Formats: sequence, C-alpha cells, structure tokens
Amino acid sequence: MIINNLVLGLIFINSLTLFGQNQVTTNQENIEILNCDKFKYGLYYSYSEFKNNDPSDTNYIVKLEKMLPVEQRYRHEKDQKTYIYDENGKEIKMEIPLWGFCDGEDIYIHYKERYCVINTVGRFCVFTIEKYKRGRDRYKSIDYFFDINTVEIFELNSENITTKVLFNDPILLQEFNNDRMKESMLHWYVNEVNSKYKNQ
Repeated sequence: MIINNLVLGLIFINSLTLFGQNQVTTNQENIEILNCDKFKYGLYYSYSEFKNNDPSDTNYIVKLEKMLPVEQRYRHEKDQKTYIYDENGKEIKMEIPLWGFCDGEDIYIHYKERYCVINTVGRFCVFTIEKYKRGRDRYKSIDYFFDINTVEIFELNSENITTKVLFNDPILLQEFNNDRMKESMLHWYVNEVNSKYKNQ
C-alpha cells in the first residue's frame, strides 16, 4: 500500500513538471515577435500588436527628430519630435501616442514622452533613453527593460536584474551575485536568460 502511494505520488509530481514545461513552451510559441524571421513594418496601437508582430497600419511613415540641447532649453522643446505621414506624404496628427512602431528593421517603444529603439528583443526587452542635463556630463544614458509577458518596465540595474530577471535561475543568480564585474555585465545576463527562454 505504501509503495503504491509512493508510485502514484511520483507520477503526480512528474505530471506537474511536464505540465509546467509545456506551459513555458506554449507561452514561447505564442509570442510571434520572438519567433518571426522579420519584424513587420508599421504602427503598433497596442502591446498585443507588438507581441503578435501584427502592426495595424503599414502605410504610414514615422520620422523622429532629435532636438538639440539649445532648442530644448530656449525653445522649451522636448528632446524628440515625432512626425507621422500617410502614403501621400500628408502629416497625420495622433490624438494619443502609439504604443510603438517598426521601421522594418528596428522596433521603437513609446516611454517617457519619447520613442526609444528596443536594442534587445526577447523574454526581457531592453531599450535606452538618452537624457540631456546641464553640467559636466551633459548626456546620460539610462537602460530600461520590460518582461514581454507582463510589459512592466524597470530600470536596468543590479537590484532589478536580481529580483525581476534572475529570480527563476538560481545558478545564474549565484553567478551574478559573485561576479565582481556585474555592473558592466547587466546586458550579458539579460541575454543569457533570453537565450534559455528561447530554447525552452
């Protein structure tokens, strides 16, 4: 009787493990943007369109203009201007910002009143914001990332890498904690997790 219960228990645990593995694989397979050969050109009105590599409008052209520091300061301009044109070259005014867009090569996400190119597309997507400020170090780059499953955005730093990216990988987490160069290796650890997620 004890042996039978033990066998049944092992079968149950094994089935849960397989179920969990299937769930992860299914999640990966359902995210088209991670499996496509090419990002489709067009405008994303929602996160879902980005995730499915299925932009709503494919005839519009988006142009970004980076404003010089003197323009930002004296003309009270933002550091970036966005122009959207239809297929006839007529400028279109959007009532609300796009979630993002793809120019056929790169994907841009709207965050903090600007469009930022996504440098890394994976389970954890990484993008960078350049900020201008007065002083010696006029330009400051800040990296951000978001989990493609939750779309929550965080600054890319040691604390968030530990709690948001490596928390499910104890071996990689220990390696990170012991890494004396970890502050300069943040992107590497994100890419390691992305590669494992893609191969599941």
